Amino acid sequence: MNIFHTILKNPLAYTYLRKLAAGNQNNTKQFILSAVKKYHCSSVLDLCCGTGDFAIFDNTIRYVGIDSNSLFISYARNKYRNFKNISFQSKNILKDEIQGKYDAILLISSIHHFSDREMGKIINKILLCTKKVIIVADIIPDPPSIIGKFLISLDSGSTMREADDKITLFKNAGLPQLLITKTGIVQSLFAYQYTFIVHLKRPK
Repeated sequence: MNIFHTILKNPLAYTYLRKLAAGNQNNTKQFILSAVKKYHCSSVLDLCCGTGDFAIFDNTIRYVGIDSNSLFISYARNKYRNFKNISFQSKNILKDEIQGKYDAILLISSIHHFSDREMGKIINKILLCTKKVIIVADIIPDPPSIIGKFLISLDSGSTMREADDKITLFKNAGLPQLLITKTGIVQSLFAYQYTFIVHLKRPK
């Protein structure tokens, strides 16, 4: 791990540099909000939630964020301390069990941090606690802008995947009831992410 990745473990540095790279991430947030509304979700679990950038729901939706970085979790808890519908837990998704069931699971800018084998383990876990949809947005390996390429080179994730390879991770779960909706590329400032939805139940 280089010194830059060590610095990014600090929540203030992480928040500042993420904002510099992706701005307010309004397009990604809109993608998430639209999916949550479409599938009538009342509970959301955000895996690898970082400092809670996507705790963006009103008080009708219960949001739980999980991250292995306890400093990020402390930062997020303080930031959202006045929101009764929002909570955070310090957990390692590979080692710890996920408690409860949720209408929607978020995997935002996270799956490139895990190998195919690790993702298989994670997907098996989250399928057990997902009632409706898994909402995925993950960075593309070859963004069109020079700045985007530079930012990718700094990212601590070691498993950059093409769009079809991301989807294959879920298809390999072997569950015939999975339906996958491709949604395309979302740009937030210099950050580019491929988005899709894995749904276990068709929208009404």
